[in-house]
Amino acid sequence: MRNPRSALARSVGRGLVGLPREYWWLWSGTLVTRLGYFVQPFLVLYLTSARSLSAPRAALVVSAFGAGSLVSQPLGGLLADRLGRRRALTAGLTASAVTLLALGAARTTPLMLAAATLAGASLDLYRPASQALVADLVAPQVRPRAYALLYWAVNLGYAVATAAAGFLASVGFGWLFILDAATSLVFAILVGRGIRRVPSYVGNDHLGDPRDERPYRPHDRDGLLTVLGDRLLLGFAAITLLYAVVYLQVASTLPLAVRASGLPTSAFGLVISLNGLLIVAVQPFTVHLLDRIDRVKVLAAGQLILGVGFALTGLCHSLWQFAGSVTVWTIGEIATAGTATAVVADLAPSHLRGRYLGVAGGAWGLAALLAPLVGISTFTVAPGALWLSCLGAGCACAIAQLAINRRLIARRSTAASPSPVKRA
Repeated sequence: MRNPRSALARSVGRGLVGLPREYWWLWSGTLVTRLGYFVQPFLVLYLTSARSLSAPRAALVVSAFGAGSLVSQPLGGLLADRLGRRRALTAGLTASAVTLLALGAARTTPLMLAAATLAGASLDLYRPASQALVADLVAPQVRPRAYALLYWAVNLGYAVATAAAGFLASVGFGWLFILDAATSLVFAILVGRGIRRVPSYVGNDHLGDPRDERPYRPHDRDGLLTVLGDRLLLGFAAITLLYAVVYLQVASTLPLAVRASGLPTSAFGLVISLNGLLIVAVQPFTVHLLDRIDRVKVLAAGQLILGVGFALTGLCHSLWQFAGSVTVWTIGEIATAGTATAVVADLAPSHLRGRYLGVAGGAWGLAALLAPLVGISTFTVAPGALWLSCLGAGCACAIAQLAINRRLIARRSTAASPSPVKRA
């Protein structure tokens, strides 16, 4: 009889093999910076408590942060292609640290608005470079697993950070800014120390000499036109936007639904913590499967399941029912985690990979603005219509993904064909 613990250990082990040393430096840095993810979740409390801003003024500062984040990933993608992955990573992380400290030091509303805009714009500057670096480091068939493990590190760090941030805020809000900035700088140091040479897989011809990180840019002048002219990328970004609007109801209308059911505010904290716990506990045992299954079919299934999970919210009245709906859509989230990023990396010409990933990431920034506007306004008028719309959106995403699958496979096959290595 097989030992269940041994089987679980083997399952986790299969998910970790085949990834180079440089990837684990990147993974470790991602975990570190998420362990210090303190400022954004507690920004409203900081502004209204430590800075004594009124709710409308605090909302204005938070909106400025959100407006800045709209350009963060597209700009980060441009830097990743022009400066190289390591330079863009270290520059983005350093900029984030500096602007967070500036936001913590700002005392007047105009300074807070300016600092919040810059902090938002710097928040995810590093992300496209990080994602592009993963595509540079690992073979295409391993990318979904590599991105999923990064997503797991993000959730593990976030779970610890949210628990620690409450204690730190009680000691002094200033520590939130100091430690958030410090973890970004630690990530930058890890990148500089651990990622010194990038293996040149097929399609990574832009890397040139591994001792010289200046990327090969034969078409830099028309790079933006190439990205914006790729209808397959834009179609995929539109699907991502729709999916993200549904997913981000977790931060806008799900709390309202819990409260409307007569449950206390603490109940929302319990059900949403279940999401993070499930990801941390389950995802390591599933990532090895991503190498074997068609990534677009996995993505479509995950988006459909997420839509079903949010639709079930309309039927929930008790804590256990909400926990059940969260469990369903978390399964969908686990299925999509990392897979979508791998699809975009497959779509991109190697010398434009950062910009492609930046455009796809920008869809999440736009969704962060649209999700509360669409969700809350619909929920106020007709809650049932909102949750049915989530189901419809999940179905639409899945159908659209499957409709473009053949073109995605054709693009991936073209990108995987051998090509001569060019030098910068």
